[in-house]
Amino acid sequence: HYAQALHHAHDAPLQTQAELNEIWSYEAGLSMAIDNDVLSARKRAVLLWQQLKDAKRVGFNLCWLSRLHWYLGERAQSINYGSQAIEVLESIPPCAELAMAYSVRSQIHMLNSNYEPALVWGEKALQMALSHNATEARIHALNNLGSTLLMSGRPGGESLLEESLTLAKAGAFHEQAARAYTNL
Repeated sequence: HYAQALHHAHDAPLQTQAELNEIWSYEAGLSMAIDNDVLSARKRAVLLWQQLKDAKRVGFNLCWLSRLHWYLGERAQSINYGSQAIEVLESIPPCAELAMAYSVRSQIHMLNSNYEPALVWGEKALQMALSHNATEARIHALNNLGSTLLMSGRPGGESLLEESLTLAKAGAFHEQAARAYTNL
């Protein structure tokens, strides 16, 4: 349905077009059908939000491009988009989107077995998430921190993953719950 709406959205207001590109890309990406269409939809969302001068949404979509490129095994693009997201989001007052961008940076380090930077960025993300009541970013950061501790043979990782899972289930953050189950 989102694909059909997106196909007919060329005359819709820019915000509607941007939102449809985001939503469709998210749903298609969850099915692990990450292809050029999914990436293009996120890139269109970035351009539309730039036109609308909404830095939070620009950063949010750049962060997603970082994640999508990581899933595709495109490390350099993932790091590039993650850096762009942080740069855009650090240019505005601190927000939940910046907490998530920091957490995605932590995730990329964790997945590359760069444990010290993963912990630094994860802690930075967690503190920002707590101070901005950003529940999903908090869950994501706890998952990264817990996974990093477990993978590096340090204590405390399992309890952080359990906390991440509990919060994800309580808040119906299904994708984050799946990450916690996977990493546990």
